[in-house]
Amino acid sequence: MYKLDGEAFKGRLAEYLGEFAADIKTAPSRGHFRNYVKGLIGGAERKNVERMATDAKIPVHTLQQFLACYAWDAEAAGRRVRRLVASRYQSPDAIAIIDETGVPKKGEKTAGVQRQYCGARGKIENSVMFVGLAYAAAGFHALVDLDLYLPQAWAEDKARRLEAGIPERLPFRSKLDLSLKQLREAMAEGMAFRWVTADEFYGRSSGWRRSVSELGLWYVVEVPKDLRGWLPKRMGRLGEGSPVELWELRAVSDLWRRGGPSWATYRVKETEKGPEVWEIRVTRFVASVNAGSEGEGWLLIAHNLLTDEMKYFLSNAPDNCPASALGYVAFSRWRVEHCFKDLKGEVGLDHFEVHKYRPLVRHLKLALVGMLFLAMERKSLHDGGPWLWSAKAVRELVGVVLYSVTAKDFAQRWKRALEVREYYETRRKAATASHSKKRLRRFMDMGIDVNRLPTFTLGNPAL
Repeated sequence: MYKLDGEAFKGRLAEYLGEFAADIKTAPSRGHFRNYVKGLIGGAERKNVERMATDAKIPVHTLQQFLACYAWDAEAAGRRVRRLVASRYQSPDAIAIIDETGVPKKGEKTAGVQRQYCGARGKIENSVMFVGLAYAAAGFHALVDLDLYLPQAWAEDKARRLEAGIPERLPFRSKLDLSLKQLREAMAEGMAFRWVTADEFYGRSSGWRRSVSELGLWYVVEVPKDLRGWLPKRMGRLGEGSPVELWELRAVSDLWRRGGPSWATYRVKETEKGPEVWEIRVTRFVASVNAGSEGEGWLLIAHNLLTDEMKYFLSNAPDNCPASALGYVAFSRWRVEHCFKDLKGEVGLDHFEVHKYRPLVRHLKLALVGMLFLAMERKSLHDGGPWLWSAKAVRELVGVVLYSVTAKDFAQRWKRALEVREYYETRRKAATASHSKKRLRRFMDMGIDVNRLPTFTLGNPAL
């Protein structure tokens, strides 16, 4: 069985929590901070304050007061998360990934709640929304910022704001504005990004794309299939001085009725169901913006060979950027989706039982702190051993640390946790191998040898 030092793991958890001591000035608040974060990443499935306090053997009201009224700086804890990531996982090709997630909530009292599209349910539902920024580089990814989206109806309702404790100075900010704020603040705090990617909610906005460009970042963002524009060759034939109304605008989904750039097939990533294979074509493209244009960029069109799904991406990357790099960034969004999944499933993002603005925002920042430890350990354990570690598997180890009573008890629990992990890892590998064989046979029937296909990569010294 794979050997893993339990005492070293316990020490890393204590050291990690100690990183935040300087941001929390009083000893009682530091103690509550440690108890709350341990409760979020410990063994309990339900992350409510009552369970956390019971496990920590402290009165429930103390943790409630820690969230609601104790004097400590939650924003400083969020900045510490970003500084830790920037210092340990710095990369010249780091990708900023923007996305949002929703949490269904009943009633009308929770700050920011309203009927809106909730991705967790796939429909319009009473929910609160959070905008998040993830960092991805060198095999590591983690969520580094998370903000509550306050709808305009809330921002303009003084009585409702007062009841929910929303600060008077907090203006209405759209999701686009929130994401740009997160990017600017992260960069000001020392996080270095080269790339930005996001789904079509953000990508469809020419103003948002322009703002990202003004930050000196290269974006590869999904755009809707009805985005219209021109191919540069077509514009060249007309002449730059030709009236705009003479140019033939086409939707990106209808650019080539025949011909066009050649398709190139790539092995995009490995999944539990086997390899994903997409074919892509790229061309220079000028997107229409009202009566003008925003300049020439890249258009990437991707086609899933198994599902027939089509995706469209726009990029401001340099004209010498290879298609492989554009594809790598375009297909990086799964990382933030995993972050949100783990944040809810393993850290209890959606388990909060508060309604007012301040304790809710504090819960978000504490969830980020807990999630970063799981992400860091997952990366470290994966690099240092033969198993593929998930956030859930790391959380189970944290549970051993928290619930062991004696040194002997800890040793026994730790050994048992590794035995269970080995069992499930063996099953996972067998299931993945079985699914992969089936999928590989499907590709072989299509005349595609997946093992000979290139993969997306950012490795391009010329950029």
